[in-house]
Amino acid sequence: FPHNVFQKAHASSLVELENGDILITWFAGSGEAKRDVEIYSARYSPGSDSCTEPQVVVRKGEKVKGTLWPDKSLGNTSLYLDDENFLWLFYNAIAIGGWSGAVINYKVSRDMGGTWSKPRRLVNSLGNLVRSKPLRLDSNTFLLPCYTELFTHKGYVLNIKHGNGKIISRGRASMIPEDGAIQPALALTEDGSILMLLRDRAKKGIRRSWSFDQGKTWSGLDLIGLPNPNSAVSVANLDDGRIMLVYNHSSDGRTPLSI
Repeated sequence: FPHNVFQKAHASSLVELENGDILITWFAGSGEAKRDVEIYSARYSPGSDSCTEPQVVVRKGEKVKGTLWPDKSLGNTSLYLDDENFLWLFYNAIAIGGWSGAVINYKVSRDMGGTWSKPRRLVNSLGNLVRSKPLRLDSNTFLLPCYTELFTHKGYVLNIKHGNGKIISRGRASMIPEDGAIQPALALTEDGSILMLLRDRAKKGIRRSWSFDQGKTWSGLDLIGLPNPNSAVSVANLDDGRIMLVYNHSSDGRTPLSI
């Protein structure tokens, strides 16, 4: 995109669509937690020189049905394409104040991001946010990685059962047992255990937790020996069984971007 399209753009999420295109979402505006922030999407087709023109997916001031007031601002996005080809967009919406006053909303698309449903509320209690993509467990279940920023700073996951583009049930939050690590990213290992890597607020390095029961419980945190400047990490399962980590190999800056 041209450099002058957005004042500040942040926290992109990517998903591969059925035809091989890549859909991208992010939030942008004059700054984090500002009232002019909106969530955008664009599409990239392999072999193209650039993405399509950005489209607004969530407009400033949208109001979830049944809530008392419109969202003050918007934040991180998280995309997921389910087995029925419903596309899910989870995102942070600030109800009051800053990130400690955030809740989690979502929209669903039936046409690969062409159009979207009205906003719905997933987590209504303050201080709850998303950042990384969900992890598929089976054809109608995924784990949504979340975190808290009100009183504590902890990662957790929600078990979401769904069908026909609707949430059937949402399990209770499965928290990691320690404070100070946020924005969990999930990957499935070959033995069926789930790896969680997290952003470290103390900048000591990338944190790790394990689940051996499909995300119901999580181990205590340890370090994996790679630096983290208090920035998000991303993981992906590759076709050959390896797990790819994308992160900032630095303790004090968000460059370089490393794999």
